[in-house]
Amino acid sequence: MRPPTVTSGARYLNAHSAAHVRAPTCVPSRGRLARRVVECAVMRERRPRPAQSKGARRPARGAAAVGGRPARPAAGKPFRAGGRPARPAVGKPFRAGGRPARPAVDKPFRAGERPARTGSSSRRTFGLRPEGGSWAPDLRSPRRRSQAGTKSRNTKNEKGLGRSAPVRSIKHELPRDIEKVLNRQPWDLLTPHLLRAGADIVEVLPRIRRFAEFLLEWNRGFSNLISTSDEDRLVQRHILESLEPAHWIKSSGARRWLDFGSGGGLPALPLALAGVGESWTLVESRRNKTLFLRKMVQEFELTNIDVELARLELLPAEMERLGRFDGFTSRATLRLGPTLTLAADWVPAGGLAYLWKGSRMEQEMVQDPRWKAFWNRDDVFAIGNGQTVVARFVRRTS
Repeated sequence: MRPPTVTSGARYLNAHSAAHVRAPTCVPSRGRLARRVVECAVMRERRPRPAQSKGARRPARGAAAVGGRPARPAAGKPFRAGGRPARPAVGKPFRAGGRPARPAVDKPFRAGERPARTGSSSRRTFGLRPEGGSWAPDLRSPRRRSQAGTKSRNTKNEKGLGRSAPVRSIKHELPRDIEKVLNRQPWDLLTPHLLRAGADIVEVLPRIRRFAEFLLEWNRGFSNLISTSDEDRLVQRHILESLEPAHWIKSSGARRWLDFGSGGGLPALPLALAGVGESWTLVESRRNKTLFLRKMVQEFELTNIDVELARLELLPAEMERLGRFDGFTSRATLRLGPTLTLAADWVPAGGLAYLWKGSRMEQEMVQDPRWKAFWNRDDVFAIGNGQTVVARFVRRTS
């Protein structure tokens, strides 16, 4: 019997036996190569072949068999030498060298497999979820687990996983760092100015401190109401500047006030708490700050304060409100000229405007002289060492 030719034997080797025959270290002769091919073919025919599942792929040919990318076996087939790990079928056990099998729904957990998927839920759990518990694995000791009970839950404020959360009281609990900041504030500096404004110290001072608590909490967690560097000097930098001219502003006799660019409620809320004016309208263009203002109105039950979410120049022109405010206040907003130009539409003749300004007030008055067509400069109130002043302007009749 004549052995197969070299060409046919090489083709057979290339198609079926490349992954199982080690390449020779030297080039054999034509007859030796042919005999080796025949021996490999006979050995392969005698080797038992695994039963192919329905839909299994045929062995790869060409580049995939020699030096190319190995073929991807069908689902449920074992791992092949030199190839990728087989992707087991759903529900089949883990096989050596392959990826863990994905168990079918409602099947129990097996060693070496992924956690079983319970019920119709898409979460993979390590057992059933406890009633009222968490999906995270319980890492507590048996003693801690018995103390907490089955209705324990994980909380961010507690150290460690799975500790039962303490029941929060209805009373507002102030963080320790904010409480320390408030305790360092010189609250005694506000007393003489509140007395000059005719306010009740026993009633007003605790409310102003309460307002400062909310201001710091909101400033750290929700919106930037004041600069972070100003938190340690909240009283001197913001509240005292708002209340120091309170008696001077109250002596004007204005009852209806419009505060432009209220922000964190300064100076309008401290002045309203001190009893300045009968009604206030706070205009703020940023929604997160108006939420804070409305929270303060609700907290202190200030029924005489309205909060408007709008820009003053774009506020809907309501004829019954134009020119109906006796006084106008603004702190840390626009320059002096544009601010007084906007205020001219809301304050009638003889009305007043109080602007909190720094050392550049005179420069701003010269840069934009349009305000002179509507306002007359009346007086200036110096705050503290005089770096900040409150300028008062009177609306002209024509």
